[in-house]
Amino acid sequence: RATRMRFDADDRERAESVAQRVLARGDRADGRQQLVAWTVLAHTYFDSARYAEAERAYGELSRRLGADDPQRAEVTERLAASVYRQGEAKKAAGDVTGAVQEFLRVAAVAPGSPVRATAEYDAAALLIAAQQWNEAATVLEAFRRNHPQHELQAEVTRKLAVAYLEGGRQREAAVELERVAAAPGEDAEVRRASLWQAAELYATAGDVPAAQRAYADYVARFPAPFEPAIEARHELAELASAASDAAARKRWLDEIIAADAAAGAARTDRSRFLAAQASLEIARPLDQVARAVALTVPLDRSFLAKKVALESALAGYGRAADYGVAPVTTAASYAMADLYRHLGRALIESQRPRDLSAEELEQYDLLLEEQAFPFEEKAIGIHEKNAHRSAEGVYDEWVQKSFAALAEMKPARYARAESLGDAAVSTATPPEAVVLLAAANASLEAGRNEDAGRALEAALVVDPANAGALNRLGVASRRQGRFADARASYERAIAADPSDADAERNLAVLLDLYLGDPAAALAHYERHQALTGGVDAQVGAWVVELRTRLGQVPRTAEVQP
Repeated sequence: RATRMRFDADDRERAESVAQRVLARGDRADGRQQLVAWTVLAHTYFDSARYAEAERAYGELSRRLGADDPQRAEVTERLAASVYRQGEAKKAAGDVTGAVQEFLRVAAVAPGSPVRATAEYDAAALLIAAQQWNEAATVLEAFRRNHPQHELQAEVTRKLAVAYLEGGRQREAAVELERVAAAPGEDAEVRRASLWQAAELYATAGDVPAAQRAYADYVARFPAPFEPAIEARHELAELASAASDAAARKRWLDEIIAADAAAGAARTDRSRFLAAQASLEIARPLDQVARAVALTVPLDRSFLAKKVALESALAGYGRAADYGVAPVTTAASYAMADLYRHLGRALIESQRPRDLSAEELEQYDLLLEEQAFPFEEKAIGIHEKNAHRSAEGVYDEWVQKSFAALAEMKPARYARAESLGDAAVSTATPPEAVVLLAAANASLEAGRNEDAGRALEAALVVDPANAGALNRLGVASRRQGRFADARASYERAIAADPSDADAERNLAVLLDLYLGDPAAALAHYERHQALTGGVDAQVGAWVVELRTRLGQVPRTAEVQP
């Protein structure tokens, strides 16, 4: 009674002293007296922030109270709070490990207390702040299992996503981000960004079906903003390709084209590029169908079927080219020209009627050649338009292929190659340059033009007036489509050695074929002929062809080299 009276009178120090004396009596103090003493001590310790002692006292009280005792609920909460406050103290002192241990200990001493959820959440937050990702994930996973209806579940999902992501567990992070994206209470932009990141993480983790599901969900739920939405379609097309699902890829390519067409002011260079690429790819199978149609007798029937298929492919390539995206336009242009060339060849190689006499067969062959000629001319015209893009600075794989095709189809005009000239080494060449020039020559012969260019540039630092090296640097630059650099190198070679006929020839070829300046080219061809005494019949034929093209001589028959 004395202990309770002093405690109620707020005389905590004397109340604690009396309570300790009561407990010191042991069995001589009855159960009720001991219960009062432990109650006084527990509250006194807690109120004075002596939480470890309070925990022990509330623990004693908890063991002594019956299951139905009205004080049990309060004692349990105080017990949990005593452990939680110890965790807070260690957190304030910078002892992360100790704080986490105390927070997690709440579950052991008071598993039913509402404080438990707060303590476990705080433990996870501390572990995340300390970048202990896997440990944080373990605590958060337990929180999700143990407190399924808790108001912090949404925040736990966000923190789990961070812990998994930072811990390198990409697929698990993606699952959590999908949960964030599906939460109706989340901000719309957070949901959009979370779903995008989930899709990316599934793809990175190699889970193709999950990535496809997430990207498709993104397209359906977030058509705006436009740029990520069309990128999602592109990713879906790529994933379909990875899964060898041709039908799905075609569907998403069609979606890219349709989305770009409907974008209006939101359309971008990137969306136009993706749509152009998609159109080009969709045209390729039509090309294959056209080529697969054999020209058999009766020719009029098989030719009509082939022509219809070819026109469908050409229309597809035309749609791709119409986007005005350089790498797609050049590819589509080459493909259209090659289709026309194929049709001409197919006519020449078509099946002949069996009942023709020798004379009739000869006439039939002549007729086929006449029919094939317009298609050959059409192919040449498209290849020339493609090749002329080099003067605009476009010199990709398809422009180069058009040049190669023209060299076969119209050799007098296009079969013009540069001359590497001599090895650019003499007795006066510095030894360091000799080594570099040898490496450059080997690279040029092997088609490693970038390596050759670097070696030649290094050699010219040592031997800057080496006309042969400058000429070869021009060739290496031209092959890489660096036409301005090639021209500068040829002009430096001519300045270093005005008698260098190879540099004159190469500069003429560059100006004529690649820079679209035939008038300037003619002067250099003529200078080459003057330097060599006109002994190069091939270049002589080029001069005649060029003069004819420029209208300087009457056009008769095309001169062949």
